[in-house]
Amino acid sequence: MGGVNIDKQDELIQLAKTISIDERKNILISFKETDLHVHIKELLGKMDSNNLIEITHGSEEHGNDLVMVKNDVFREIIIGVIVKVGNIGAKTKGKTDEIKSQVEQSLAHPVILKSIPDRILNISEVWIMISGNLTKGAYGRLEKEVMTKGNNIRIDFGIDWLVENFTNYYPQVFYEGMLMDFLADKILQLESSESMFTQRGKTLTDCFVDPLISDIGVPEKFDDETYRVIIEKQRFPFHKLKKIIKSGSKIIIFGDPGVGKSIALNKYVLDQLREAWASAIKKELSNKMEIPIKITASKFLTINSCEELIHHCIDPYTEIYNRINVTTLIVDGLDEVPSTNRDELLDKAKDFSKQFGCSLIISTRKTDLVKNPPEGFERCELLPFNYSQAIELYNKLILDQNILNALKKGLESIRYQVPMTPLSLFLLLKIVEARKEVPASITELYDQFSDIMLGKYDLEKGIMVLFEYHIKKKFLAELAFKEFFEKKRLEMLEIEFKSFLKNYANIYGWDEEQLVEFTWEIERAGILIHKKNMISFSHSSFLDYFGAFHIWDTREKIENLEDFIVKIYFEDFWRDVAFFYIGLQRKIEISLLNKIFEYPKEDLTTYAEKFLTGRLLQAGWHSTADAMFHGLQGAISYSPIIKEKFSKMIEKSEKPVPKILPDFLVMIMSDLSFGSMILLDKGESLFNSLASKPSYQNSYMMLSLLWSYHRFMSRENIQKSMNIILDVVEKIPESNIEEKAKIISLLMFISQEDETFIKILQKKQVKIIKNSPEIFKRLLGVSKKKGFRKKSDKLKTI
Repeated sequence: MGGVNIDKQDELIQLAKTISIDERKNILISFKETDLHVHIKELLGKMDSNNLIEITHGSEEHGNDLVMVKNDVFREIIIGVIVKVGNIGAKTKGKTDEIKSQVEQSLAHPVILKSIPDRILNISEVWIMISGNLTKGAYGRLEKEVMTKGNNIRIDFGIDWLVENFTNYYPQVFYEGMLMDFLADKILQLESSESMFTQRGKTLTDCFVDPLISDIGVPEKFDDETYRVIIEKQRFPFHKLKKIIKSGSKIIIFGDPGVGKSIALNKYVLDQLREAWASAIKKELSNKMEIPIKITASKFLTINSCEELIHHCIDPYTEIYNRINVTTLIVDGLDEVPSTNRDELLDKAKDFSKQFGCSLIISTRKTDLVKNPPEGFERCELLPFNYSQAIELYNKLILDQNILNALKKGLESIRYQVPMTPLSLFLLLKIVEARKEVPASITELYDQFSDIMLGKYDLEKGIMVLFEYHIKKKFLAELAFKEFFEKKRLEMLEIEFKSFLKNYANIYGWDEEQLVEFTWEIERAGILIHKKNMISFSHSSFLDYFGAFHIWDTREKIENLEDFIVKIYFEDFWRDVAFFYIGLQRKIEISLLNKIFEYPKEDLTTYAEKFLTGRLLQAGWHSTADAMFHGLQGAISYSPIIKEKFSKMIEKSEKPVPKILPDFLVMIMSDLSFGSMILLDKGESLFNSLASKPSYQNSYMMLSLLWSYHRFMSRENIQKSMNIILDVVEKIPESNIEEKAKIISLLMFISQEDETFIKILQKKQVKIIKNSPEIFKRLLGVSKKKGFRKKSDKLKTI
């Protein structure tokens, strides 16, 4: 049933020995006979993992409670095991008669096991196990009436033997038995779930760095204390999530590709399983064991009932089905299922969580932020690491001080060009270890890493490879494009993969030996994974990158290439393919930018993607100055438009929503689109250009720009830029007083470390309040209560 962590097994053995022998005997005697069969099966398996053991049931058992196939040095021994629970005395004739009858049946009848149905087995030995006290008189009767059946009958498996061997090999029996096995196996699986750690002999716990979560919450009260609380508590460590959510809470956790959503959620589950383990050891578990359940979104789509879900997650520990109480249902990777199935998945997840009476967590990529969250869901963003967190991860992963120093220096130089997600940081580590150099962008990161994984430098290391890395790269690119991108799927049947591989080999004239070698080299790269009978890319980012590489590699053969890229960019499922394509080009043309801005749809999602064109400018970091400025100017022009769209949406809301919420959402998107040192110079030029033509729209665009790159600026320049915005705001007609109040409120966040400037803004607030006393209450949705709104069903910041 899977391996148990050695440290935990040793811990259990030592704990079991602290229980008195009499208490251990009483525990074994207390089991029902059928339950003890299960534990003895586990015990015999632990004592010799080569044994094949099966519990026999029904009319075909022929006296055997269990049958064990034991391979000795010279022969195979088929052992029938008879189990009795309870004390047997000299006058307990009924039990001795039962044992005698079972021994006779066991020796007289051949057996067929379910695990090897094509063989008929004859019992060669019978072991009698008695979980209870056996008096001398009873032993004598058994010896006289049973042992005379042959010298292949053993009765020396009494309560003392059981206590000693259960203690040394399967101490779980003295605690929660199958529950302990289940917990230990799940803990081991989660500890070894991240290949980036296991490759270095590390576990998830060894390497886990607690990320931050941002709760998109809005305050009610608008004063100094409110700002202080917001500034200090708008982010909280991920490990606080369990204390924040309540039963019935529904949360969407979103973030950039590779930001570590699955890693964080695995740690969330792992911590709760460890709590259950500790409770089991202390014998504090109630009849129900409270644990979270985590499942991938693609698998969850195939599950039809809560019962089926639990069985899927506890397999093969079906015996503990009735002991499970689900505290949190976690569905990981909403973005990895087709958009047409997402509503179905969300409805099913909500229905299951309601049936379980548990909280619900859905994880997805950050691009889903631009859409309306489903009703009743809170949204939390899992943030990339900051510099100190990235260094903490490297300190846990790396022993070589030279490599560690090179990474610290390199990471400092590109900290604003490459998002510091766990995946990116690990790729960066692999590149620096292999080539002692640091890439300049996220696309270059994937480009160089794929070269390393596909064996570009193997020959330098003395590793013989038959195929050049670029051949394997082209193969993966064609596979990604033709079998995944064009067919709009995330996995393919193994038989389909073999067919594609064979056709590919035929095109290039590979013989059978070459095909085998090529397959091995592809598998060795670790970019594809094989689960059951399905093939997929090990991470969706790799699929996006290789799909983009195929487009880039065959760009001269694609008709209307720019139109094709625009079409991809506005496809929800494959948007990042366009991002990687621009990254491979390392530039973006003004003509392509114009086609993006002229895309005909006018819904919120389309406007949002036009606004997020700044990400393409970051990918195309080597574009001309004119293209950079043109793209930035076009993208930022959508900030007031999107704000208006969001505002109209909340006007239709049945529940009161703070009017400033749309502005917060726009600022978050601004940071995603323009928050890069690459765009700083052009952003400052555009900022000054907008300032020369005072209008509300221009002031809002200026605010969006400043929000995005103020962290790259000196305090003096931040103050200068905020003063320019305030000058523009002063020229806005009085009819836009609400918009003035919003801009001043948002500037408060930017100036959070500048007490002098905060006081300037506060004076402007007071002036606005004199003319419109209720303005900030309307913006922030203030109730009669002071301070933050009490969130019975919302996340509280820490």
